[in-house]
Amino acid sequence: MKKVLLVAAFFVSMVISSYASIIPTTGSLLIVNTAEVEVSLTDIIQKDLFQIAQYSDESNSLDFVTAEEIKSIQIFDANGELQYMLPVLSRKVRISKKMFNKGDYKLGFVLNGHKTIEYTGVKVK
Repeated sequence: MKKVLLVAAFFVSMVISSYASIIPTTGSLLIVNTAEVEVSLTDIIQKDLFQIAQYSDESNSLDFVTAEEIKSIQIFDANGELQYMLPVLSRKVRISKKMFNKGDYKLGFVLNGHKTIEYTGVKVK
């Protein structure tokens, strides 16, 4: 009986901790939200990577400034197919909205000093 109670307590604590660690909804991960586009992070930890993320109406472009140098950016369509791979080699990048049709995209930022690619979601309205 003691083992059953111990297993039950362990199970309940695991369920509670899994609910506590769920990432907030996409709404709280939006870093750009305009009538033209939405850009969202895939993980709350990424907020430290982007010093500036904005949509410029004047140039019709997405502007990003990151903490580390961006080696390149990968642009994937809604089907996960690579559309573009753009070399950057700077902390600042401007991506024209003309590169996107209406729909959902994923940007993959390849950053200096990062072993993984940092992805953001882009929705063009």
